[in-house]
Amino acid sequence: MADPATSVKLALDAESQGSLPRLVDPGDELTMGRRRWWRGVCGGREVLTLAMPLIISTLSFALMHFCNRLFLTWHSTLSVAAVVQAGALSWVFYSFPLGVAMFATTFVAQYHGAGQLSNIGRIVWQAIWIGLLCVPLFIVTGWNLPFIFERLGHSSNMLREEQIYFRIVLFGLGAATIAEALTAYFIGTGRTRVVMVVNGSASALNALLDYVLIFGIGWIPSLGIAGAAWATTISIWFKLMLYIVLCVWAPEARQHGLWRGRRFDFQLTQRFLRFGAPQGFHFLLEGAAITLFIMLMGAISEKASAATAIAFSANLVAFVPIMGLGTALTTLVGREIGRKRIALAERATRVALTIGIAYASVFAVLYFSTPVLFVGMHGALDGLVKPEVETARWMLKFVAAYCVFDAIQLLFQAALKGAGDTTFIMLTTIILSALFVISGIFGARQFESDLPKILWWWWMLTAWIVGLSLTFGWRFALGKWKSMTVIERSVVKSSGQESGCPA
Repeated sequence: MADPATSVKLALDAESQGSLPRLVDPGDELTMGRRRWWRGVCGGREVLTLAMPLIISTLSFALMHFCNRLFLTWHSTLSVAAVVQAGALSWVFYSFPLGVAMFATTFVAQYHGAGQLSNIGRIVWQAIWIGLLCVPLFIVTGWNLPFIFERLGHSSNMLREEQIYFRIVLFGLGAATIAEALTAYFIGTGRTRVVMVVNGSASALNALLDYVLIFGIGWIPSLGIAGAAWATTISIWFKLMLYIVLCVWAPEARQHGLWRGRRFDFQLTQRFLRFGAPQGFHFLLEGAAITLFIMLMGAISEKASAATAIAFSANLVAFVPIMGLGTALTTLVGREIGRKRIALAERATRVALTIGIAYASVFAVLYFSTPVLFVGMHGALDGLVKPEVETARWMLKFVAAYCVFDAIQLLFQAALKGAGDTTFIMLTTIILSALFVISGIFGARQFESDLPKILWWWWMLTAWIVGLSLTFGWRFALGKWKSMTVIERSVVKSSGQESGCPA
């Protein structure tokens, strides 16, 4: 066995065809890396090279939902409030399988880093099987559960709009879960530009369908909120079809066992769910807390609900790029853990935090000083929703207060997920989300008028996000994640040969 001081390590070129290696002396890289913040392995350039397509991809995903809300704002204030309520509830049902499917990214990245390429297809297919199970499940759920909205005390007009949107959107969520499994394949192997192109294409189709189906054109009638729902559903299925075509034609598919791995593997699925299920529950609990927050805003008044929708939509400009950066960080941490290069995983985290905090700080200042720049897009300029916009302007003061903390907690989460520390993330989310909801409900009951109730809930939301950032930062600093991995390094390739990648 070669002396570790002189052994040669493999470093991934993020935009390679899955595994374009270059030779790097680890000693040189780690010492020079401190002086080469930008150009070193896991430095600023590599982080952004991997992250930028994902940032654009997540922005296009946000654009899909933004178009729904923006066009519906022009169509009806009631419709935009209803789509927020129904969309939040659909997220509760979708969040668990989504979280599980997304965790395939960590498995793929660690298998890729460890050189166990033939196992990549096997883990992707376990996530696909979960998505296939969700297709009929979501369709049945969408048809039978809209009665939930009747328990929230909303007006009859809003109730009808919410039920229409909820039923239609759930036709696409099973396909979205399958698409997320294929997204994990491309992200985990470093081909983030593919994800950018696919999501961008789906979002462009959604924007076009939004305009046509919401307002009607020619022989196509105006469908209102139903048109927004169908535009989203059709775009999701289109996205899945694009991924399938790309996987069929991918030259690396055979090397990664993308077709051979289609058999259901009970033991591998068990291991996958051991780490992926906590992430699914984390998504579910966090989504449920946000959903309850949004729905209680609707219970206070339709004005509060619409204003919350505007504030959250404006927040997407800062929030969504951090999500893309976080996904890139998860991939880099997973890759370096697969190669047993913990110091580089730490460096990637520090670099991503520097970028994320700087980006979020700019928007924190803008949200506080010039909120009209963000709420104006929702109709303030033509007076369509003036009361809601005025309320949203001071809501953005709270967004400014928690914006940087939100970036911090997202990025520390991403680093911990790259190592597989999902159980801690889940338990933290359970405790802090419960405190957020309980304190919010109890405190709001102490007030008679609407404004103090709204203010109290937004204070609790800010405290919740700050608490998450401090807890995840503390967990990362403890360093327990450094000894974690989701893959077994003794796994043998399907060809019967051990990986030749040095570990």
